[in-house]
Amino acid sequence: MSQALLWKFEAFREYIVYEVLQPALSVLNLFEGEFISESNPKIKKLERLLEERTRKSTWKPNRSGTEDLLWNPEGDFTRNKERLFTSLLLMYPKEMSNGKLKLTEFGKALGTGKISRQQFYDFIIFNFKYPHPAYEDNWKEWVASGNELYPLIFILQVLIELLEKDESQCFLNVREIEFILVPSQDHKQCKSLSDAIIKSRNSDSISKLKPSGDKSARKITDLLG
Repeated sequence: MSQALLWKFEAFREYIVYEVLQPALSVLNLFEGEFISESNPKIKKLERLLEERTRKSTWKPNRSGTEDLLWNPEGDFTRNKERLFTSLLLMYPKEMSNGKLKLTEFGKALGTGKISRQQFYDFIIFNFKYPHPAYEDNWKEWVASGNELYPLIFILQVLIELLEKDESQCFLNVREIEFILVPSQDHKQCKSLSDAIIKSRNSDSISKLKPSGDKSARKITDLLG
């Protein structure tokens, strides 16, 4: 069994929904090519439009600058939300676009209303994978391991195996994913993993294990959320 690698996912749960990201991308689409900086007046306009169209007021850090400064020293909307867009394959990291706002083809299509709600979630399920370029350290670890995993598909595959065994067993909790699925990271092992899950439920062995740490459990909870 290979060494367990962290499953990273962004914890902006209220933002990772079609009803928020579609209007958000409709705004970003208007400003593609702009240099992303709080000193850029067009980016400040972008941020105002983000709040208006999504009805979310925390796109940027809450702390503001002083009266002597013309922009917020805490940064622009990408200060704590960039990976929301890059991890969902909507926008390129600033490092890959010379600091300018550059959307992916999927991001542009979402922003122009060409992607339905179902198409949005289908795309994320089928395309979110590790190694993931939005997470530099995580990317390096996954590349070095030689593994590739589509975590959402992986979870669904195991659920299907559980369903075929017993409809009443067709569910997964965070600890089962943390201690059984994460250490495997292998799409080909879904059947044996479902067997291991049922066995652990019968013996109640999972509940006796000490959590591996906040990072792992929290990220899995974020992914499921």
